[in-house]
Amino acid sequence: MLVVGAVSYSAEATDPVAQEVINEVRNIEAEYQALMQKGSWKKRRIHSRKSKSWTNEVKRIKRKTIRKGRTLC
Repeated sequence: MLVVGAVSYSAEATDPVAQEVINEVRNIEAEYQALMQKGSWKKRRIHSRKSKSWTNEVKRIKRKTIRKGRTLC
C-alpha cells in the first residue's frame, strides 16, 4: 500500500512506469473488491443455512415435546 500513497490517481501519469504501476494498483483493488463481494456472499449463504438449520431444530423439538404431552411456552 506504500505504492498507493506514492502514486497519485488524479494526476495523469506521463511516465510509462508510473502508468503501469497505477494500472496494476487498480487491478489489485478490483480483485480485492471482487474477493470481498464473494466473501460477503459466502457469509450470507452460511448464515442462511445456519438459520434454516436452527429453525428446523426448533420445529423438531416442538414436535417431540408435543408428542410427549408437554407444551412449550
